[in-house]
Amino acid sequence: MEESKEIIIYLAVFDDLPNELLWQIFAQLKHRDLLRMSVVCRRWNQVIFHFLNHRFRFRPQQAERLCPDRSFKYLDLSACPLPVPSLDVKRFDYFFTTLSSVEFLSAERITSILMRRKDSHVDLLMRVLVNFKNLDTLVWDVPGKMLSYYKIPKTDQKFMASCMARVRHFALYAKSVKMLAFVEYLSEHLVTLNVTVSHESLFNFCDCYKNFPKLVALQLMVNYTGELNLESALMQFLQKLPKLRKFSFGTNDEDSLQEVTEAETNIDTFEIIGFKDLACPSLYLIKSLRSFRAEHSVILSFYENATPNVQITSLDIDQALVVSVEALIRNFPNLTSLRMSSRVNSSFEIFRLLTTYPDLEVLAIKISDGNDLPIILMLIVGILRQLRELRINLALPAEEDAEFPKRIEMVFDAVLDAPSLQKFYIKSDVQLYGNELILPSKNLNCQIYWNGVLGKRL
Repeated sequence: MEESKEIIIYLAVFDDLPNELLWQIFAQLKHRDLLRMSVVCRRWNQVIFHFLNHRFRFRPQQAERLCPDRSFKYLDLSACPLPVPSLDVKRFDYFFTTLSSVEFLSAERITSILMRRKDSHVDLLMRVLVNFKNLDTLVWDVPGKMLSYYKIPKTDQKFMASCMARVRHFALYAKSVKMLAFVEYLSEHLVTLNVTVSHESLFNFCDCYKNFPKLVALQLMVNYTGELNLESALMQFLQKLPKLRKFSFGTNDEDSLQEVTEAETNIDTFEIIGFKDLACPSLYLIKSLRSFRAEHSVILSFYENATPNVQITSLDIDQALVVSVEALIRNFPNLTSLRMSSRVNSSFEIFRLLTTYPDLEVLAIKISDGNDLPIILMLIVGILRQLRELRINLALPAEEDAEFPKRIEMVFDAVLDAPSLQKFYIKSDVQLYGNELILPSKNLNCQIYWNGVLGKRL
């Protein structure tokens, strides 16, 4: 008699999965769902905050008594009272041999730290740089007082600087000249630097030019509204930055802008921040320049008989309310990317732009006529055969708001006829029918966003 064989089938459950497989499943979830999964059980919590800690920015309210099972890569210290030394301790305690809980748990893993607070201490900044050895990105946005408990000799300052993390991306509000010392300490390894300086500390900053051998992107904000009277200091500073490719300048002084254009640099991206009434500087002098952006410029004007900026292919004047289209075409004849979605453009002006720049790959404009929108879009996709990204700021009169949703299918049909188009954004106060944007199933490679919400295909 044959013996019966029983086959036992086990029902697999999540508890049987190894951590390496479990976190691969969790990695597919969105941030909100990931947080919900983290409170299901202790094991899931540990897996999420260990393997997926790069998905969170930890903002502790205290420096001690933290959960020992968690570690993070991104840290926000704005609300965390890290201890600073008292006046009666010796100077060698400046290296903080007694670590707080947040430092002990994450000191080796933290790669990015954010600090936004009204005021703080220089010692706290020093503590962060010394204890978080693998720190790569540091945003220290403290516009208030930055006092220090110590008066350390320069020889000891250099020694402590050698113990700091090799930060490559640094943002600092340098209200006083003394705060610029941290820029010098870190300058050897900096790749991007975002620094806000006062009028007094600007000249000191320009004297640091020998210490930025790897700097690629620089944003320099000057917290001063008058004339800077730099006397070529900025021009000489920029010329000593061999790898600088992107320069963002926040100022109200047109003479200092002229120094930037006259400097012999390899800058390919130039941004101007802060002007409300801006006369376009002589950008043609920067031979390597390819992209120009003006932020907060309500009025953009051009000098008469100015030399055309033939080397520039990307122009972003998205916040300019007043600008002459004819002057723009005359000064920028070779654009492949144009953003000007704050100024209302007439149908004739749009047609003029399209026929002048048939090779546009990126276009952002503002339209106020809903009746002509399908026709304008057909012109755009018909003329711009290389268009990859289109942004429309739709500002309709109140009497057109109710009728426009009925014509929405015509709008999408016109846009989706462009085979090269990959992204289409519409910003509007018009409310569509229903809660979701449903799109026709053609040109599936194109993503359409209505007020930031991605539309779904039929």
